[in-house]
Amino acid sequence: MPNIGAYHPIIVHFAIALLVVGVIEIAALILVRRGRLDKARGALWGSAIVGLIGFFPLFEAAEHGDIVYSYAGGVGTRSGDTADVSRLYLAGLYQAAQAARARHDSARAAELFGELARRFPGDTNVRLLAIESLVRDKNDGRAALTALAQVNVAADDRRLRLRVGFLKADAYVGLGKPDSARTVLEQLRSSYPDMQARIDERLRMINNQ
Repeated sequence: MPNIGAYHPIIVHFAIALLVVGVIEIAALILVRRGRLDKARGALWGSAIVGLIGFFPLFEAAEHGDIVYSYAGGVGTRSGDTADVSRLYLAGLYQAAQAARARHDSARAAELFGELARRFPGDTNVRLLAIESLVRDKNDGRAALTALAQVNVAADDRRLRLRVGFLKADAYVGLGKPDSARTVLEQLRSSYPDMQARIDERLRMINNQ
């Protein structure tokens, strides 16, 4: 879940206004279906009033152009904030790497993902992208397993633990060790039974190879 405190107050106020309007509109719809038209009209008037109030944060956002550059996708090119510029650089490298992979230029994709890892060594998601590149672009499952052994993931971080597990399975497949890959996936299925369908699909892919 994103931290709402990380967003500009104007954006937060506008989002809250939209949420309130949505709740009132749903309430009005329910009242209409129940035949309580008088109360439905009152709810619609309330929605209109809140919508007008919500116009002011929108107007303020338009007046403060820096909000767009600092918060819309983390562009940050006008603010000059180093964190914003770094996010822009990260996004550019990532998109360039994905484009190279789409062109089947594995060498270039591996180079760009490696550059991402060098530039952002403290970002776990970036490290996992670089490890994925070792498997997909370099076909180096051994190096991928070595790198994965150095990634520390919190026990309660379900998303990253699944990602690490899937990468381990892919690395073992690349090394020609499908049984080890199956073992990793079976462990994942035991830990996350609600992901059984996705894990079973991975197992089927291994069995069909």
